[in-house]
Amino acid sequence: MGLLTVGSPLNWPETKKNAAFIREQGIKEFLLLYHKLNSRLKHTLKWGDEIEYTLVHIDPLTGSAQLYLGATELLKSIKEKENNTSEEIIWQPEYAEYMIEGVPGIPFGRLLHAFSTVECNMKKRRLNLITHLPQNCIALTISAFPRLGCDDFCYPAAKPTPESGVSRSLFFPDAAINQGHPRFQTLTRNIRERRGAKVVINAPIYQDTCTPQPFIEKFP
Repeated sequence: MGLLTVGSPLNWPETKKNAAFIREQGIKEFLLLYHKLNSRLKHTLKWGDEIEYTLVHIDPLTGSAQLYLGATELLKSIKEKENNTSEEIIWQPEYAEYMIEGVPGIPFGRLLHAFSTVECNMKKRRLNLITHLPQNCIALTISAFPRLGCDDFCYPAAKPTPESGVSRSLFFPDAAINQGHPRFQTLTRNIRERRGAKVVINAPIYQDTCTPQPFIEKFP
């Protein structure tokens, strides 16, 4: 994932106005690189992997687990403490404020030996991250947090703002979107503005003997 390092991202009206120019420049760049590199032979394939860690805060008194909205500060702390001296690991922001991404600092090569070093590098990333986690915080590698979108699912507490803000979600607060890089909030806003409506995913409610009948869900 390429992250903007200079300038600021365009909002949707600005993007739409410049869409034709952006497409044209993209095609020109592709053709330039194609003609420059299509005759290259015996080039060593470089590859890597990425792991997205979900930060979870565990309440020491109740044992309740909540998504920890502190990835921006954690990433800043890691870079300050290590002063970019680690060549084996690169830490990067992810979409959510409760996520951080770890990738190898040096790409793996084409030899079979490289495959035997991937797991070792993954272990180093996890151990490195654990040493920087704040108190009562753990890092999980899971697809989705089970209580995502439920009441009080994040720490510190944050409430959705359906009538304003970036996502205007009924369940997901803007505070849970990465706060350290403008790409992610701009992306969320632009998707909504391009569609002309919010993203809506209606999942059926699983009903068992304890489900009220009729079931009425309360929205913020």
